[in-house]
Amino acid sequence: MALQVKLQFLGQDRSGREIQLKDATGFQSFGRISGYDSHQPSEIEAYRFSFSRIGSDGKLWVVIDGTNPRLLPPAKIAMGIPFSIHSSLFQDSIGDLNLASSIFSDGILDINMYVQFVGLSDVVIAKDSSFVTGGSFKSVYDSDSILVDGMVYELDKSKDHNGYTVLYIIGSFSADATSFDILYRSNTKAFLDSVGDYNLQSVVGSNAGCSMDDMVLDTLVICMANKESAELFYKSGEYSKADELLISRDKLLKNIKNDNCNRC
Repeated sequence: MALQVKLQFLGQDRSGREIQLKDATGFQSFGRISGYDSHQPSEIEAYRFSFSRIGSDGKLWVVIDGTNPRLLPPAKIAMGIPFSIHSSLFQDSIGDLNLASSIFSDGILDINMYVQFVGLSDVVIAKDSSFVTGGSFKSVYDSDSILVDGMVYELDKSKDHNGYTVLYIIGSFSADATSFDILYRSNTKAFLDSVGDYNLQSVVGSNAGCSMDDMVLDTLVICMANKESAELFYKSGEYSKADELLISRDKLLKNIKNDNCNRC
């Protein structure tokens, strides 16, 4: 059975600058047939993660290949050891610092994990084309994407592969190439609410023993209803609506915190 990788979101810090993730793929044991086998973790070239906000075209990437001492090496990530991604990792590679600093703020985050293995060489890839020739691609079709010169291309499995002698992608190649690596993909949608939870605790805690006016109390009720409704929308796959409610809650709580916390 083809390898089926699995990404798990574990949590978010209160600052909105860091999240915790885990490769939950597991190993082929105890009846599981879709996990890593004993040698695959040592063969992982890199992990590639993309992060984007629901409803936004902006996308940020982190590559974990064992060269950054701040991050676990791929072999340990494959063992299921949790690891953190801080937004400062993006600032060396992207000019939009506003996006980098806010990517992990409250809302719904779309995360892709691509597990990279060595692919094939001596193949034919032509710029502006949408297919690869020059090899036998049967095993490649078990994966989800390929990596060509640092670019990720999703496989198009809807077309006739002519006996696995042609490998199709969605879109087109941006440059000529003669090799590619293989990527196995997992996607998850992260429910980010830690900043709002912390602000709610701060507002209520700072007003302990003090009377709050009706407007503040009404706003707090709205904030709690927003989160509960966001959870329901999230569970039903209505991510845009969940994202809207979480962002609205965060803004309302920040306004209360800034305007009312010092009344006592």
